[in-house]
Amino acid sequence: MNDIILIGPQRAGKSTTGKLLAAALDKSFIDLNTSARPYWDELGYDEDEADRQYDSGRFENAYRYMWPFQAHAVERGLTEHSGVIELGALQTVYEDPALFERVRAALRPYRHIILLLPSPDTEAAIEVLRERHAIYFNGQEITEYFVRHPANASLAKHTIYTAGKSPDETCAEILSRIDPNAPEILLIGPPDTGKSTIGALLAERLQRPRAPVDQLRWDYYAEIGYDNDHARQVYAAEGFVGIVRYWKPFELYAVERILADHPGHIVDFGAGHSVYDDPAQMALLREVLAPYPNVILLLPSPDADESIALLHERQRQRSSINGVELHRYLLEHPANRTLATHTIYTQGQTPVQTRDAILALLP
Repeated sequence: MNDIILIGPQRAGKSTTGKLLAAALDKSFIDLNTSARPYWDELGYDEDEADRQYDSGRFENAYRYMWPFQAHAVERGLTEHSGVIELGALQTVYEDPALFERVRAALRPYRHIILLLPSPDTEAAIEVLRERHAIYFNGQEITEYFVRHPANASLAKHTIYTAGKSPDETCAEILSRIDPNAPEILLIGPPDTGKSTIGALLAERLQRPRAPVDQLRWDYYAEIGYDNDHARQVYAAEGFVGIVRYWKPFELYAVERILADHPGHIVDFGAGHSVYDDPAQMALLREVLAPYPNVILLLPSPDADESIALLHERQRQRSSINGVELHRYLLEHPANRTLATHTIYTQGQTPVQTRDAILALLP
């Protein structure tokens, strides 16, 4: 989805920046925090009970009472509004895993989820926000809690640091980092089908940048704790099957982050980055790729055995997964066909002819 979602702690500048973005992009602006009450009422919000929780003297009591109402407001509000949407600080941070997962699922289709913070330095960010407005509830300072909590960082697909910038400069930086109408082309398929070669030719022909997932993935893996030493131990103990299993959550994370960080690019996937045996991982990847109309599956031939024979000629080294030779496993696995919006067969075509066949499919 091409809407823009702004998240972050109180006083991070979401409203000001959101209105500037909406004006620049000729989109509507909605503050879902101040517009949430009708959605709370759908779920049976009790204002007297809310007041009792607030009067109890503990921020946690009122905060916890509001969780289900806030999660419902996010789910419902996103279905009814489009454009530039600001979420309140309490609408993205939850201690209840099930409610947080509901919010994550509601936000997952959105390509442009922007976290606004004053600074990459946590302590500096807290101090800047305190200077703007120290937020207390019955003596408890809550700015620090929302800055330190990991929820926003895990939801965001872009983070913009605002210290030392005017609102107009922050707006300009966001606009420079995203393209709400970016026509990405994603190339998927088994190893040795020409994804990198065709990706480079498409990038050159269309004058667009290229994002090769196999080259970019390691920095993204590291963001969520990839451990090279552990990976070597897994490989030594379990072989190729074990290391593939260890890679899978990192591969899925890398795909989501690379697509968010590289709008408008030609993106050629690693062979394994589009194939998952775990149904939950596969469902998540389908959601991640759903907004992209140009997911191109490259295969040598519509005949599986013929394709495998051709791929074996290109690469003699053989590995296997679950007792099935790797090329056959990846070619016959249903994942790529499920994800692809187009399939191109390359046998008998030069790389340039394959490139032109892809270009002929595009709007």
